[in-house]
Amino acid sequence: GTDDFVYEVNGESINLDEHDKLPLHAPLPWGIKVDDGSKGMLNADMHRLSAAPKLGDLEIWHIQNGGGGWSHNVHIHFEEGRILTRDGETPPDWERFGRKDVYRVGRMDDSGSEITLAMRFRDFGGAYMEHCHNTQHEDHSMLLRWDIENPGQLSPFLTPEPQWNGCTYTDSFTLPTARTQENGRDRPGELVGDFKAKEDFQKDNNAAELLCAAGATAACNSGTSTPVGNGGTQAGPTPDNNVTPVAAEKPKKNKKNKKNKKRRGRSGKN
Repeated sequence: GTDDFVYEVNGESINLDEHDKLPLHAPLPWGIKVDDGSKGMLNADMHRLSAAPKLGDLEIWHIQNGGGGWSHNVHIHFEEGRILTRDGETPPDWERFGRKDVYRVGRMDDSGSEITLAMRFRDFGGAYMEHCHNTQHEDHSMLLRWDIENPGQLSPFLTPEPQWNGCTYTDSFTLPTARTQENGRDRPGELVGDFKAKEDFQKDNNAAELLCAAGATAACNSGTSTPVGNGGTQAGPTPDNNVTPVAAEKPKKNKKNKKNKKRRGRSGKN
């Protein structure tokens, strides 16, 4: 019968049933867990939606290193954020007030095992990626998809399937913890996210220092740096209350020209 056919694997003869049970390769140490980790270690699946913030919202994200001695440069595509804490400590000013899209976790001196960051989702909805920038890790599927959804959107964006003769679209599916909102009444039963960290960020940062709101990228100054008295920099415009406003001096009128105009006016009537 068919089962009598044998393969040679590592010098051993096995039948088809045994061959089918062999893994193609040993389990890899790289992957991604999201939120409570109930789905286990996930490999890349562009149909799976791991996070779905709303356009214009501010969210607090946490990046944790799973250990194993590895370091990871986590790149969040499209949007930039601000680091709030690294291993529970406030980062130096040059990081605290700078916007980033790559966050390093691991054993290196300027890294940490956990990073908390604030992100504002501006301007464009759509599907984006988050992945490790270590090419070996990325190529072995250490990557996830996240979407910026429009307010009131009920279904996830479709997944593009590019082919040599064009592009088709297939259904996407959403993890139960993908949508975290401040007000759960919009989508009953969903989590409220890290509301305390979000509230603390709002208290510690005035309106001028917040990340740009939706649609404000062109006129927003939060991405610029304004000099501070101690020689450092601070994100956003910094009002200086010690400067006395100076009124612009009005240009003096040319009396001679005024008289000439009047003379010309009178001669015109004659």
